[in-house]
Amino acid sequence: MPVTAQNLLDQARGPLFDTPPARWLDPELLGFLNQGIKLLRAKRPDIFIGTLGSDIPDLVVGDTVPLNQMYHAALSDYVTARALMKNSEAGSMPRANAFFALVGSEV
Repeated sequence: MPVTAQNLLDQARGPLFDTPPARWLDPELLGFLNQGIKLLRAKRPDIFIGTLGSDIPDLVVGDTVPLNQMYHAALSDYVTARALMKNSEAGSMPRANAFFALVGSEV
């Protein structure tokens, strides 16, 4: 079954305690997801063999994520970390750093 951008946003919402969605809007989280894909391409171009000469189009909510499923957790964790960085609540930065560390270990 193909994994969509919405699936990854929903996965990222779990650690954000945003289920059902109330605090984080899809467009904002989707922006983090698209940035994560571009960052992944810069750090691991080998994952994008065959598409290196072209731009990566931004995903919309219903689009299928064009990466091997082994990288989906890293993208979801990246979205979580970026949202936590923006959060001003106490404890958000250590949690964001923990999720960034997960991303590093997953790619």
